[in-house]
Amino acid sequence: MNECYSAALSANTTTIVSLFVGTVLGLIVIKFTSLIAERRAIRRDRKRIDKLMANTEAELEKYRAGHDR
Repeated sequence: MNECYSAALSANTTTIVSLFVGTVLGLIVIKFTSLIAERRAIRRDRKRIDKLMANTEAELEKYRAGHDR
């Protein structure tokens, strides 16, 4: 009886530890994926803002050139 109880307790402990490790690894993967997605979004926003700034500068130059005549 004692060996059976010990084996069951060991199996239960192994299950709990494996669930905990799986949960922690899952959270790490989710956090890493979120970080990558956030950085890509920031990079995309920066490119869009740079393009808008360049277009604004070009329009401002056109406006200045038109009024300087």
